[in-house]
Amino acid sequence: MEGAKIHLVIKFIFLTNSIIMPTLNIRITKNNENIQLPKELKAQKLELVRVTYSKNATAGNPYFGALYFDLDIFNGFESITNQGNNYLITPLADTPALQTYQLSQTFTSEDVRQAFNVKTYYRNLTGNYIPVQFDETGVDLGNLTWIDLVFNVSDMYDYK
Repeated sequence: MEGAKIHLVIKFIFLTNSIIMPTLNIRITKNNENIQLPKELKAQKLELVRVTYSKNATAGNPYFGALYFDLDIFNGFESITNQGNNYLITPLADTPALQTYQLSQTFTSEDVRQAFNVKTYYRNLTGNYIPVQFDETGVDLGNLTWIDLVFNVSDMYDYK
């Protein structure tokens, strides 16, 4: 009977650890966004699991199918391209106005500072990176109102 109890406890720990994972949600509302978190996250695995976009209307999409994020928490070894940058790339369609993409992109051993910066770009037809325009007024059709980047994090400890 004692062995059965231990097995159930181990099974419960395994299930709760695999189901309940701490998350880091970054809300972006302007092109050059300063993010302030309640605490720092020491080196650990980050996995981008979801990106959600909200546009004020579906009329037009000047973003050509993708957005590029320059997160200054990345140190330059997460992604290597022949484009000379370290941007995180996510898809973005013309419609609907609210879009969510489930992703699975893992970054190993990242320190997430309590304060950091995110810049958001798109690439125009000539290949130049252009800052994305955000709009909360509803006047500029097709512009973004906010973006959520959601990461699973391996651990969330209080390092005080």
